[in-house]
Amino acid sequence: MLKAMQPIALATANPAKREKLRWLIEGLGLEPLTLEQVRGAPTADESGASHLEIAIAKAEAWSKTLGCLAIASDGGLVIPALGERWDSLRTRRFAGEH
Repeated sequence: MLKAMQPIALATANPAKREKLRWLIEGLGLEPLTLEQVRGAPTADESGASHLEIAIAKAEAWSKTLGCLAIASDGGLVIPALGERWDSLRTRRFAGEH
């Protein structure tokens, strides 16, 4: 008898990040759940002081809401030309909707 795979939420709406997270869990006996597969996927507070804090907040929010494991990442965007003036913690979510 086959054992059902345990669900794990891929806590991102970004298709590229979702594929990397899927790759990370490949072969671990986990069934990835995407934003399109779940209703009521949460939005997490992304005001952490580091990319790690933001990723943890995303994973915790998804896990608590969906009642399953969750995996998330937050890498930010690096713009070398802006040097010290650019804060990679404040990318799209602070640039506005468009």
